[in-house]
Amino acid sequence: MDVVAKFGPFLPVVGLAWIPFAVATVVLKVVLIDPLYAWLEGRDHATVGARAEAAKLVANSASRTSELEARVAAARAAAEALRAKHVAAGQTVERQLVAEARAAADARLAAAVAQVRDEAAAARASIPAAASAISSEIVGRLLGRQA
Repeated sequence: MDVVAKFGPFLPVVGLAWIPFAVATVVLKVVLIDPLYAWLEGRDHATVGARAEAAKLVANSASRTSELEARVAAARAAAEALRAKHVAAGQTVERQLVAEARAAADARLAAAVAQVRDEAAAARASIPAAASAISSEIVGRLLGRQA
């Protein structure tokens, strides 16, 4: 009570001083603090949201990358199988062509050998007749007679 008696006349002045303070606080809250808080929340949401979206994109790209790698591996396997199939077919055709060429070459060689044998046999058959003609010619030249 002593305080009220001592500061009594100032209490209404102090009470009235709270009114402009309260009004200024409300005005500052509405004009400055609420927009600043909304702006800071928006930045925080944008930053955190961008990070979350980036994490989702990284996870999505990782799953898509693994999916694409699996598809590429499957395509490579299919291409390798197709290549092996074509190589086998090419080797079969090559063996066939080589066999045909070898058969043709063997046939030509056999024909040439047969022709050489026939010509050798004909030459052997004509040797006795040619030998007597040649010997007569040699004797005629040695003796100086013309046959």
